[in-house]
Amino acid sequence: MANIVFSTSKNGQKTCSANGTYLHSSYDPQKEANRFVESIKHDFIPQAIVITEPALSYCAAELRKKFSTIPLIAIRYDTSFKDTDFLWDLCIHYTQCNQLLNQLGEEILLSTIFLSWQPSQNAFVQEHKQTWSKIKSMLKTAQDILATRKFFARRWIKNVIKFCILTENTAQITKGDSPILIAASGPSLKTSLPIIKKNRKSFFLIALSSAYSTLISEEIVPDLCISTDGGYWAKRHIANCKIPLALSPESAASAQLLNRLQIIPLIYADAPESYLLNLCGFDSQQAKRNGTVSGTAAELALSITSGPVFACGLDLENNSKGFQHTQPNILELDKSINDYRLFPKEQRVFPSQLKNESLQVYQNWFSTRDSSFASRFFRLATNNYKFNNNLGNIASINWDDFSYITKNSCKSTIFPTIKTNQNKLPSRQERLSRIKDTLENLKKNLPEDLWISSLLPTDYLLYKRTNDFSKIEKNFALEIDFLGNFVKSLEQAI
Repeated sequence: MANIVFSTSKNGQKTCSANGTYLHSSYDPQKEANRFVESIKHDFIPQAIVITEPALSYCAAELRKKFSTIPLIAIRYDTSFKDTDFLWDLCIHYTQCNQLLNQLGEEILLSTIFLSWQPSQNAFVQEHKQTWSKIKSMLKTAQDILATRKFFARRWIKNVIKFCILTENTAQITKGDSPILIAASGPSLKTSLPIIKKNRKSFFLIALSSAYSTLISEEIVPDLCISTDGGYWAKRHIANCKIPLALSPESAASAQLLNRLQIIPLIYADAPESYLLNLCGFDSQQAKRNGTVSGTAAELALSITSGPVFACGLDLENNSKGFQHTQPNILELDKSINDYRLFPKEQRVFPSQLKNESLQVYQNWFSTRDSSFASRFFRLATNNYKFNNNLGNIASINWDDFSYITKNSCKSTIFPTIKTNQNKLPSRQERLSRIKDTLENLKKNLPEDLWISSLLPTDYLLYKRTNDFSKIEKNFALEIDFLGNFVKSLEQAI
């Protein structure tokens, strides 16, 4: 705890010191803040300003004058200055600063000016070091996410269009109050399979797509499967699915599956897929986009029950002893076909035992959930399985704890219900026609931000930094032409 001493400056304004270091001028704190803000140089249009420990926040008013229309965010090292938190659009403690990626999104974060209030840097040495290390890591994660979006952009929007045209049998989930168990595919799932099977009737069971084959192999039939992965490999996880499937429109799915299964369309509020789903007449289930299907599943589960939510197999860590996923796993079965003496299974599996940055990103997401999330969400395994990582506010419990929590929090047991949508979808030809008209309008008119962000993620960053669409207009037109040709190919197929 820092030794904070408040005093009065020569001009009568309040000032203070921390651990013997003045955090503001002892003569004129406001003038000092003015000089600080005037010294800020930037060669792009910022989308936010983040400053580490501004103490008494004299710089807030000066920043507001210079950056009047963008969010101003303070990262606090000490709670002694909370009386000035109202001057900022957001204040966040340094231990939780990696939440900014979730709150701002990668585009805004990568167009943010990060500032350090120099006196605080000198007074809170360790806090400053930890904070800027987290900021660096967070920006690296944002860059990785943007690179992933760029790589998959075409595939995702093609999946959305295919979903909108080919899906026929849709449903929605009505809320209940029963416990919900989410089955992820981490190694710890294996230890719980006998208990899941024994207690199957006491909870609503959601299977992540990668865990579906494992559950079915044990004759455990989930109530719902969920997939949000746009990668081509995701098709394999759900190829043999025979239960209702919660599916985000950009997810990879075969035409046969879209025709065959009862689909719960997951809709994200801030993306073109929500526009296209509404355009084509779909009734959808609200969901939240996350970098991991387990995150989307967790928030979906919390939204469809007032009871507790548990997750098995949510290891989010590398397994030093073997497979990253509980077996059988459909991708492992596919790969094992090519195992042979000079390239055995052990050599193929070994890379999965090394550090996996994606797992770290997913772990960080769960670790930054607030107390309201953690009050109803728990990570679950048997007594003989010990997790090597920590998920922040989220408790890791065993099945005895499960019984205690469900007994004390569930007064009745009304399971969520999957109900077929009664509104009939427009014909495929009508849906296809509406999408073609949308693409034609996008060619003629300046598109909304969400279209640029979805089709050209990295170009969108340039656009927001310069506010000059002409620099990316040609690339956008090429993407629309590509999608137009894809729609024509679908039209011929149906």
